[in-house]
Amino acid sequence: MTDFSMKRIGAAAFVILLIWIGTAFYLEKKSTEKEREYFRKQQLLRHYETLKGKWSEKSQRRAMKKFVTMLRLYNIKPIIKKKGGRKKFIFVLGKREADIVLGKLLNSDLAIESFDIRKKDDRHLEVSVGVRL
Repeated sequence: MTDFSMKRIGAAAFVILLIWIGTAFYLEKKSTEKEREYFRKQQLLRHYETLKGKWSEKSQRRAMKKFVTMLRLYNIKPIIKKKGGRKKFIFVLGKREADIVLGKLLNSDLAIESFDIRKKDDRHLEVSVGVRL
């Protein structure tokens, strides 16, 4: 082989080596960036989940207080049964307040698990509302 072809092969090998090293550094940089981004997103997600739990507990407690206050305003005395992490309100509504109380109940922020209405007689409804604590 001639001296010129050896130089060409050497130059080609050197260029391939430079491309390979450049690619390795580029991939290392990208993988480091992606790892940092992944860990940051995981941290934000964990933080969001803890805040979501607090917010939902807080808003649930606030909605339950509003609900109990509303029942007191209409002189409704509910029977409250606690079982595990749930509360069950059972109360009787008259014909006049049924629309207002049920409308406010269903449009509130209260996380209702179960809801049952039974006709007690012509003028009264028995309402059962299950709420998660």
